Amino acid sequence: MKKTNKAKIIKATFVFTFLFIFMFSGLGLFNYSSILAEEITEIDLYHDNPEWQDFWVELGELSAEEIGIKLNPIYFDETETLETRVRTDLRTADAPELFKWWFGERARPIVESGMVEELSDLWDKTEEFINPGVREALTLDGFAYSMPYDVANWVWFYNKEVFEEHGQTPPETFDEFMNQLDYFRENDIDPIAHSFGESWQATILAAELLIATDIEKYERLNRGEGSWTSDTVVEAFEIWKEMLENDYFVAMDYSYPEYAEIFARGEVAYIPMGSWYNSFFAAIEDFDLENVGVTMMPPITPAGEGTMMIEATNMMVSSNAPEVEKAKEWLEWNASSREASELFVSELGLLPWRTHLTEEEIDEASPVFTEINRLDEENPRKAIRFFEAFPSDFVRYAEDQFMDMMLNPENYMEVLENLDAQVEEIW
Repeated sequence: MKKTNKAKIIKATFVFTFLFIFMFSGLGLFNYSSILAEEITEIDLYHDNPEWQDFWVELGELSAEEIGIKLNPIYFDETETLETRVRTDLRTADAPELFKWWFGERARPIVESGMVEELSDLWDKTEEFINPGVREALTLDGFAYSMPYDVANWVWFYNKEVFEEHGQTPPETFDEFMNQLDYFRENDIDPIAHSFGESWQATILAAELLIATDIEKYERLNRGEGSWTSDTVVEAFEIWKEMLENDYFVAMDYSYPEYAEIFARGEVAYIPMGSWYNSFFAAIEDFDLENVGVTMMPPITPAGEGTMMIEATNMMVSSNAPEVEKAKEWLEWNASSREASELFVSELGLLPWRTHLTEEEIDEASPVFTEINRLDEENPRKAIRFFEAFPSDFVRYAEDQFMDMMLNPENYMEVLENLDAQVEEIW
């Protein structure tokens, strides 16, 4: 009997409270929405992708609805501005809860600063939703320092229509690959879209050739071990020298967004680029994505078989931020939410790094994604992209050296000797 009376009292109290709120909100004396607003925690995200700002806002609204944590994305037009702001704010109470950063050796200074959170517990909760190999790529000396918001497989896009017109198929051996490049050049089609319209592009072929020759040697170079003038490295650079001398590339002043247009016009055969480049094809009016194929440059030696370069764009958590635990909660939601994954694919047109979507859903989003996933499985040994694999000081120096080689291929040994000298200074 007492339980029944108690239940009635609770029910009556609830009804009275609801009527009280409803009545006074109608009179303007009480704002119910303010109660709801107080339940939402807002966390900041610093990033340098203004073209993604609308997506981040929409994703933040979705997370507010689902878990009561709203993302407040703050973008910087220049990467250098983002880097400066992050390094400054990390030391203060104004630190953003989340910020975009890089991975590999490029992340080491931030990781070793002691001002970012270790995220192993978060990975333990979410790893089942994330593609294999990503956790290892985002771990440095056992320290899991970030969570991904985009993971790109580096592949070779090719124009199916051009290949069919010329009776070509993706090559299975490196000799076939080189012969095919000769064929396209002889038929007035630029074989490869590769330039240094932006300095980081100069590192692409260097990394691709090194990885396809010997991935373990490439990874030792990442750590400042071994020599840039060793036989393995020289072999890779002699191939690059031959490719440059045979004029296998587009004009050096092309910027990478321009590749998609000449690709769509059938003027270039291959574009080596991250899977994110699919969004550039999707933006071309009246261009059928069914014409986009993906393949890999064949291995040069057995030590380069089954390899693929990857690029991860990540979010790190500032230790000094006001809402550290809420930031971790948001990252857990972002990794485990199917709705977040669907929004990522539909709004950005990028390959999902989360495992929520079925093969049919991925194929429906883009047939290119299905092919990239196949290549991902066929090439399980992942290498970090050059830009993130080496310390930033070395990357800047190497970019200049590679650009010099692209203009003067005969200088390749001088370039490698200069890189050896730079290793001694940095490591």
